[in-house]
Amino acid sequence: MKRFVFLSLSLLALLILIPGCYSFPPLSPNPVVTLPVILVFSNSPSTINAGDASILLWNVTGATSVSIDQGIGQVDVAGTRVIQPAQSTVYTISATNSAGTVSRSAVTTVNSTSPAAVGTPPVIITFSNYLNSDGTSTLWWNVTGATSASIDQGIGQVNIAGTKIVSPAIYTVYTISATNSTGTVTRSATTVYPTSPAAAPVPFAVTSVVANISPSIFSGACPNTFTLYATITATGPGTVTYRWEREDLRYSDTKSVTFNAAGTQTTTLQWNFGETSSGWIRVHMLTPTEITSIPVNYILNCGG
Repeated sequence: MKRFVFLSLSLLALLILIPGCYSFPPLSPNPVVTLPVILVFSNSPSTINAGDASILLWNVTGATSVSIDQGIGQVDVAGTRVIQPAQSTVYTISATNSAGTVSRSAVTTVNSTSPAAVGTPPVIITFSNYLNSDGTSTLWWNVTGATSASIDQGIGQVNIAGTKIVSPAIYTVYTISATNSTGTVTRSATTVYPTSPAAAPVPFAVTSVVANISPSIFSGACPNTFTLYATITATGPGTVTYRWEREDLRYSDTKSVTFNAAGTQTTTLQWNFGETSSGWIRVHMLTPTEITSIPVNYILNCGG
């Protein structure tokens, strides 16, 4: 009996070694799933007065579901949300896939002072627009110390912070008005991408601005120098001015580019980042047209 078992095992081993006699079934694929990555989760501004608002901004990759606490709930993998907490609040975003869940928090600090001192006019922190890939534009604003705010061109009353997608057919100037008992302040932003040629001569304006950063992800010794690219299209000739802005409210000196004729130019800027951080960076055109590029994300891991 033992000899029979031995001979059977020997025969099986021989069949395995002879090509074509036997083959093992293929292994089932078992792809490795990595955790989601929260590229950006921030708030602007991070400190507000009681009654004012802030805007949450986030961008996540590799997640099957994304949610934010404090009653916000399920959200898209990228977006913005206007918040108006009554007291200092920690907002936490959670991104989940089959590998697990990652989280990141942002604190909105609320000063206990009244929204505006007597005799103080409202302040328009920002009113700008960035171009969308489908030819529309997104207006983006944030106001403090106002009892009401409105935007012309048929938009009307708005919250003191928010966004609005617009798609004008001609060059259009949008003006926001912020009002309290002291009076009204205004600020304007221009959209500059008509869907049909204008009969009148086209004024000198910036029609497109695109931001880029290289590398977008870096791990290693710090400080690290990132190269920023601003691709600007103008109706030229003329001189445009702009600056680079980061989500942590840092910004570059004002830069300028001169166009001898209508066209597109790309400029570069070397910017040192000294500590571990992640967020977005954008180009803010100042003149002759105040628009901002779509923010681009970066990740810096010092010592990684």
